[in-house]
Amino acid sequence: MHLIDSLEFANVLFTYLLFCGIVIDMIYLDYNATTPVLTEVLEAMMPYLTSEWGNPSSTYKFGSKLKTVIETARAQVAELLGAQAREIIFTSCGTESNVRVRDTPRQDVAKRPANSGLSEE
Repeated sequence: MHLIDSLEFANVLFTYLLFCGIVIDMIYLDYNATTPVLTEVLEAMMPYLTSEWGNPSSTYKFGSKLKTVIETARAQVAELLGAQAREIIFTSCGTESNVRVRDTPRQDVAKRPANSGLSEE
């Protein structure tokens, strides 16, 4: 397998696009910092960003509803990845995710099924 860095990738992509007659103003390669949100994702999230926000860990009815929404999303992501819902952990940022991965014992990762896309290779 040939690994290329982002600058080499940008050059190859730009050359290909020019060859195809496609002119673009910018190629965005900083997906580690942020990514565009798909329209479908924005539409699905809009109620929870505007009118149905709250603490899903709370005990009141409003919070219970949000917990159900999050558990449904967890199950959907698990199905997409071929994992168990209990294996899906939502975090608030990249740093929290990195710490979680760093602090997870390697034997837990090695036990994942090969078809989950999450196993050690």
